[in-house]
Amino acid sequence: MNASATADAEGRKLFLGGLPFDVREDDLRSDFGKYGPLEECQLPFSDGKHKGFAFITFRDPDDCADAAKAHHQRDYHGREISARVVVPRGDPSHPGNERGGGGESRPGDWTCDQCGANVFASKSACFKCGAPKPRGGGGGGRDRYDDRDRYDDRRRDRDYDR
Repeated sequence: MNASATADAEGRKLFLGGLPFDVREDDLRSDFGKYGPLEECQLPFSDGKHKGFAFITFRDPDDCADAAKAHHQRDYHGREISARVVVPRGDPSHPGNERGGGGESRPGDWTCDQCGANVFASKSACFKCGAPKPRGGGGGGRDRYDDRDRYDDRRRDRDYDR
């Protein structure tokens, strides 16, 4: 595991989003260094300006959590920013691991036995791996037509014409 992934897994890396474009790495080091010693500060640039986000790696996970708590959804140099402790992608608490894009599970949704994805109740197969919906459980897969035979509409239409 590389140093960046280790910092992610240990809860020592902080993601900052929505940063004002006039903020520099020195500002981040100065302002966030107040919470504890920093190992690294990454402020990605493109076309001469930074992209509006940064990653700061602390030596101590508690310092990282304190910085996130103090800055999340708060004003920083004139803009409200997001400050969150980075969670590894494979971790169940990672935002991207829920329903393929965030959100909470709803009644009837089912969990794929093969890949663990949360799948909408109306789907008969997993969107991620294609595994079929398990029988006798998982619930909620019915739709408004399930109680009818597919020929019911034709019989009713034929009788109506008489």
